[in-house]
Amino acid sequence: MNSYNADQDCLPFQAWLGEHQNGAYNERLGRDLYHLSKDVIEKQKGGKLIITVTITPAGSGAALFTDIDSRISWPKEQNAGLFYLDETPGRSGLSKTDTRQMELPTITRASIQDEAG
Repeated sequence: MNSYNADQDCLPFQAWLGEHQNGAYNERLGRDLYHLSKDVIEKQKGGKLIITVTITPAGSGAALFTDIDSRISWPKEQNAGLFYLDETPGRSGLSKTDTRQMELPTITRASIQDEAG
């Protein structure tokens, strides 16, 4: 049964994190958050800092074993994609030519000058 009581006084998470591993993990999370925020600003894409706290019983009574883990999901740069079709008759593969569309001739400056000349 869950004994959660929102009105109960409790130690703030920040205080517990400061005590965990003598504050070393708190400092690491601060650095991770700093570098993640800089990367988000630079790439203009979102990222995540995921913190997982695991609590297991450490024998009988009120003793608990706690562990903390974090993972960063860095912003991903989007590669410029290219559009291809897989509709080339008689062969398998990708093509930039749509067989349902009329092919237009390639016009260059030299071909225009030849026709005008």
